[in-house]
Order: sequence, then structure tokens, then C-alpha cells
Amino acid sequence: MKYSIQEPVPHQAAHHESIEALWRLVWRKRCSAGIYPFMEAKLEDFEGIFNQLIEAHHRPPYNFDRIAETFFPVAEDLNSRGDAAEKEGNLILACELYLRAAAVYRIARFPFPISTRQLHAWKCQKAVFFKGARHESSTKFPTIIQIYGLDGYRTEFTRKSNDHIRCGYASIAVEIPGTGDCPAVVQDPTSPERLWSSLLDWLEHQDWVDRSRLVVWGVSTGGYYAARLAHTHRDRVAAVIAQGAGVHYMFEPDWLDLSSHLDYPFDLTYSLAVKFGYRDVEAMKKDALQRFSLLANGLLDQPSAKLLLVNGVNDQIFPIEDSYLMLQHGSVKHARFVQGLGHMAEPAATKIISEWLAGFFRTFAP
Repeated sequence: MKYSIQEPVPHQAAHHESIEALWRLVWRKRCSAGIYPFMEAKLEDFEGIFNQLIEAHHRPPYNFDRIAETFFPVAEDLNSRGDAAEKEGNLILACELYLRAAAVYRIARFPFPISTRQLHAWKCQKAVFFKGARHESSTKFPTIIQIYGLDGYRTEFTRKSNDHIRCGYASIAVEIPGTGDCPAVVQDPTSPERLWSSLLDWLEHQDWVDRSRLVVWGVSTGGYYAARLAHTHRDRVAAVIAQGAGVHYMFEPDWLDLSSHLDYPFDLTYSLAVKFGYRDVEAMKKDALQRFSLLANGLLDQPSAKLLLVNGVNDQIFPIEDSYLMLQHGSVKHARFVQGLGHMAEPAATKIISEWLAGFFRTFAP
């Protein structure tokens, strides 16, 4: 199949050449702006780390243990400074320092914790994150279940949760199979159904949840699971948002070959193979389409909950053709696809989705 991004597309994006290229071409700007994957981060925490990594001339295939090790001294220092601030009673500064430490640990384990030191960074990240993320609630709220993606875990999106809370919504962050601490069986395509049923059963007993205004919002690979949930649990949620979602073509061997070294910081196809439980990329290319495609397993032709689709037309992670495919099957959907933008259509998508959510919650306000 010929995909819309196919011409012109380089065989490999320039940032895949080395850690230096990744930092100078892509990540330094993102770190300075505090955007993915540097949420809660400060540039001053990373400049020295990446200078060391650049001096060490790290190039593919990367030694992720050696790379991760470079991050630990900065993260440990931020954590210690957070402890000192908390002891002095300065909880605002303490929380800021803890979350900055978590951001450093996050990049240490990025894109997923597969090496020994990356796994240790993930454990440290969780510990320091929960020291810095503290909220309390005591009333009934519209509630958003945020399903994160391939490399985004529940410990990393306090900014998004804070945005929800400022708008008067409760916020729940969950991880997808094969990432973080998600307990679902990776190779079983039906295991997420049991996961979501368990979560929704628990929510039924939470007095702070407004069940008539319960929305699921999945991003990137989490959008795949959100789209699946919209069909399998359509009677248990008020609406679903699938942002940057793939559902079928994302598993096509031709797409896996095309997208592996484009927009994603590291080898995308290998990262997806690890996440979906395959021993290598070739095994995924042979099996994943029939096992995980929502078209192949018939879900797309079933009725769904109210479903909003948002993505950039130039997506190099999951093809925009997957979003078009969802419009051609099952229930009628809401959609906004943005010309000139890539995966997940940011920064435009945040405004689009926030306005849609506000209108939806107003419609069902008690």
C-alpha cells in the first residue's frame, strides 16, 4: 500500500545518526520548551548530561546501560534537594524538584526500560514521582481516564493531569500492555478488555466519579487501546477520544519498514515489537496484523461509544490512513485531522480536544 507520507520521505531521519544528532536536532529544543518527552524538565538539568553523552560519541546500536548511567547523578541530586526542601517545609519547591528528578529518570529509561540500569531508573522514577505528585479531592467530578502510549507512563504527565484538575475534572492515568507496570498479558489481544473491566468496576464504587461524564482519552499507542475500548466497553463510558491512533495499517509490514527510522527518536518498529511481546521485528511483521488489527478481528464494524478521532495528516508514527479507516466502519464518529502536522496533531490538538471536552461535559452537566 502507498501511504500519504511516502513521498518524499528519507530512508532515515538525521537524528537517528547519534545521541549528539538527537540532542542538537530535536531534543534540546523540546527540553527547552518542556514538551514531550521532557515534561516537568528544565534545560539546566540536561545540558551537562548530554554534553557527557556527546563527548562519549554514543551511536547506534546504543548501549542503553551506559547511557542511562550518565543521568543518575543529576537525578539523585535533585531528589536530595527535594528532600531538603520538604524538611524545611517548602513543599512547593520540594514537589518541583521531585518532578524534575522524575523527568531526568524518565529520559534515562527512555524509550522503555529494557536494560538493567534503565529498569533501575524506572523504579527510581516511580519513587520520586509519587513524592512530588500530590492531589486530594472530595466531591463528584467529570472524569478522564488518560491512556498513555508506547513510552509514556503514568508517572510522567502531571502537567496533563493538572490541566484536567484546573478544568474541574478528575484525572486517572493508566499504562497500556507491555509498558510501565501494566498487568495485562502482552500477547493476548483480549487482555485489555479484562484490564478496562477491572478499572471500570473499581470506578463504580468511587463516590467522586460522575459516571454520566466518564471519558477515555488515549494518546498515540494508547489511542489504539482507546479505539478498542470504545467498541468493547461502549456501554460503560460516555465518550472516547483516540488521538494519534493506529488500528490496522500500523501493523502492516510495509508500514513497519517505512516508519522505523523516521520521526521517532529511536527504532520505532523494534520498540513496538518489544511492547507487543515479540522476540524480534520479523516475528511482529509476520503475526501482528492478524493478531491485533481491529479490522481483522471485526471490532471496527461493531457499534461504538461516541468517538472523537484527532491526528495530524503527516503522521510518521501511525499512518493517517488508520484514522480514515475508522471513519469507514461502524458507528458515525467525530473527527478532526490537521494538515501540515504530524503524530497526534500537536500543538493544535490540545485546543481541539479541550474545547470538544468542555462542550461534551456541559451537555451532560447535572
